Amino acid sequence: MKNNTCPVPLHLLSNQQELVPQPVKGLGFSAYLMEFRQGAYDSVNWHWHIETQFCMVLSGSVEFQLEKHRFFVHEGGGLWINSGIVHRSFPLDCDEAVFLCIDLPLHTLCSADDELLWSRYFAPVLENGGISGFELRPETPAQQDILHRLLHLWQLCQSQPCGFELRCRAELLEIWAALVGLLPLPDSGQSDASLRLKLILGFIEQHYAQPLTLAEIAKKAGLSRSECSRYFRKATGQTLFQYLIQYRIEQSARLLRETEHSIAQIAAEVGFGSQSHYTDSFRREKGCTPLQYRLAAHKEQCLEK
Repeated sequence: MKNNTCPVPLHLLSNQQELVPQPVKGLGFSAYLMEFRQGAYDSVNWHWHIETQFCMVLSGSVEFQLEKHRFFVHEGGGLWINSGIVHRSFPLDCDEAVFLCIDLPLHTLCSADDELLWSRYFAPVLENGGISGFELRPETPAQQDILHRLLHLWQLCQSQPCGFELRCRAELLEIWAALVGLLPLPDSGQSDASLRLKLILGFIEQHYAQPLTLAEIAKKAGLSRSECSRYFRKATGQTLFQYLIQYRIEQSARLLRETEHSIAQIAAEVGFGSQSHYTDSFRREKGCTPLQYRLAAHKEQCLEK
């Protein structure tokens, strides 16, 4: 699926919390497309948000990583992500992909003042760190129904027919009721591990442009250096410094697309000690040099104008 819309910007706070895009007027939830293609996004790095999120892959295939859990979702499938869960996503096999996102603050469906409904259908899920996400498979009828409703919800948001606000609210309630019926019984409370991961990611986001040591990161997380290394690898499948290099590369890719800074200047701005180290790391991560990436991105931007 090709789409020439501008990429949805990601607004992250220092602790990697995302401030989700502008909600649909009058409804309180956000609906938008995330595109993996040249000129848009190569990947969406580690982040989290207060809103619970429904994703549906419209084309291609996407890998979603929710802390230590991985989901490989293909066209027509989807994923639900719980509130506060640190996650990232990227296209499988470096192909282009598009997926629909519905970011939903649950208070838009039910007020916590409605003690009966909130305690029975919302709090057990929202306040639980044991359920990070749930894959929605189109071959399973109950899950297929949720996917169909997500697509219909997106269509309503685009066309906005008379009374679409009521129809959107009805679809969201049906989607949530179906999801609650599929989820396992929760354990209460968000895990300490999830909070620790947010601390580490936030610290790296704030200080990635500086020379970082394992000792500094471990101190922020309240762990020894060896414990910190083991914990991060278990939680994410990467070493700390693999992630740090990847994060620096992603920040540099944004600068290559959006600024005219020199390659050497960008290398220094994102924390690399030398341009040669930066170029070698960029090539390993992206499969091309920074200059080749910049030229391809500028060409794509010209084609879209």
